[in-house]
Amino acid sequence: MNDRNPYLVTRALNSYLRGSVFIAVSGHLVTTTDAIVVSYFMGPKALNAVNIVIPILTLFSTVMIMLGAGASISIAKLMGTRNKIQVNESFSSSMVGAVVFGIIISTITYFLSEDIIKYLDHGDSAVEFYSLQYLMTFCYAAPFLIITGVLERIIRTDGNTKLVRIGTWVGFILNLVLDIIFVGFTDLGIAGAAWATGINYLICLVICVFHFSSRNNTLEWSYNYKQYFGQCLKNCKLGFSTSLNTFLMAVTLFVINIIVVKALANEGLYCWAVCYQIFLILQMLLSGIDTSIFALGGVMFGEEDVKGLYFLYKRCLIYLLVWTVSLWVVIIVFPDFFGSLFGNTGEDLLHLLPNVIKIFSFFLLPFAIVSQVRTIYTVMERSRLSLVLCIVSYLLIILFAYAYSRFDPNIFWWSFPSSSWLLIILLLIFTFTLHLKNKNLRVFSLIPKKEPGIALNLSVALDKDDIHATDIKISDFLKQEGIDVKRAEIISDICETAMDEIYLNLFTGKGTNRFFDLHIKINTPNVSVILKDDGPRLTQEEEESIINFISGPEINNSNIKFYYFYLNHENNFAFKF
Repeated sequence: MNDRNPYLVTRALNSYLRGSVFIAVSGHLVTTTDAIVVSYFMGPKALNAVNIVIPILTLFSTVMIMLGAGASISIAKLMGTRNKIQVNESFSSSMVGAVVFGIIISTITYFLSEDIIKYLDHGDSAVEFYSLQYLMTFCYAAPFLIITGVLERIIRTDGNTKLVRIGTWVGFILNLVLDIIFVGFTDLGIAGAAWATGINYLICLVICVFHFSSRNNTLEWSYNYKQYFGQCLKNCKLGFSTSLNTFLMAVTLFVINIIVVKALANEGLYCWAVCYQIFLILQMLLSGIDTSIFALGGVMFGEEDVKGLYFLYKRCLIYLLVWTVSLWVVIIVFPDFFGSLFGNTGEDLLHLLPNVIKIFSFFLLPFAIVSQVRTIYTVMERSRLSLVLCIVSYLLIILFAYAYSRFDPNIFWWSFPSSSWLLIILLLIFTFTLHLKNKNLRVFSLIPKKEPGIALNLSVALDKDDIHATDIKISDFLKQEGIDVKRAEIISDICETAMDEIYLNLFTGKGTNRFFDLHIKINTPNVSVILKDDGPRLTQEEEESIINFISGPEINNSNIKFYYFYLNHENNFAFKF
């Protein structure tokens, strides 16, 4: 028998993260591909036009993330508490909200496009023309962006990352091909990139809908219309701090566009456009990790599994460090590659760009770490802290950029790493102060060291002897905590049967180091038991055999509630006594 170990959390994360990062990368590459293709076929002014319009496109993404992230967190937590009715209400209200918001926002933006571009543009008539074409056409794609983005997050939370991955990559490849055709070989010009993007989101949406006919689907449409508005509002509140990050990205991009043009003219704006595209590459990785934390961590938080949440946080931090440092090394060693990728060649060659990119790369790691910590705060419902951290991170970027541009434009690019490293130092000091006041809170993540209440939390090896030792441990724990003998025997018998089912489902006859997790929680007078394993999903017959045992003459206790979910690539058995 073992104390709790990270085996199952790591397995679930690895399985989930592959799909999430894959999807996030392909999703962000849509905008990056537009930038690359238009800069290749139409030159730096077209790239500047895309960069100028991105703040508005980011506002569309803000709405999508607010609804999608909120629904993802809500559904994950409700699945953790096994509340199927509210799960379906959260899913249905989010989809209705996505349709309504998508249509309203895109319509308003379309009719205000000319006025918007006048505020965003900085005096170049060609850039203004390209920007207006791109924005007005993108308004047709915006509803599909919002609807598809929300649905993808919900489906991933329901465990079907494979289907979303297929839809996203089919759409991305189609977007790339149509970008090249529409921009390079037709009269559509920069508007062709926006049309390609709209088709991409539509194809993704069609493919994702097939989830509801698959065996892995656990979602059903709720016709409780009266709950739609309230539940949608709750989801928006949950997703607000995450979407605020996207909104502040748009504001920051807009403000720094102005600062750069005044301090460094059009050459500076082009350098900033390339730096921002590199920043979007980082956002691809962060989005994949964030989605994994929301889906896996949300369930753990709903189950009050602080050990599992801490395992998840540490593993995600390791992955983030490896990926971000690798990106930084590539930028330092091959800065010219990123320049040539975004049109820094030929007559328009800008020799200062490689050095600018190198300086900007020192900004990436501290920003990424703070971003992940903020995601953990969101999952743990530390919404105010997450909100403040998000605002401060972007406020510092703007203030440092303005101050450096006024003091000496020659060192302007150092403003980005200066702001991010200062923020990480301030966060470390703040969380250490909280730790001194409450030793149960860990520094930086603020994840509690001990969960509330009375609990038995174990990882059980796939071994008959270990399972037998766990049976004894369960009985001793229940007796020690004052559970009456008859009730303790019933709980022990059900746990033994469930563990035997897990053993039969996982055992391959080979000596593999596999574990499943057992979590018993006592909230007097109630006792809850959760078992998780990474085996194949149970068949209907296997699930019914457990139900028949519970309702059979040996147990015959109508007060027992049994829930079975296949969630995040794991079998989840939950009993409430």
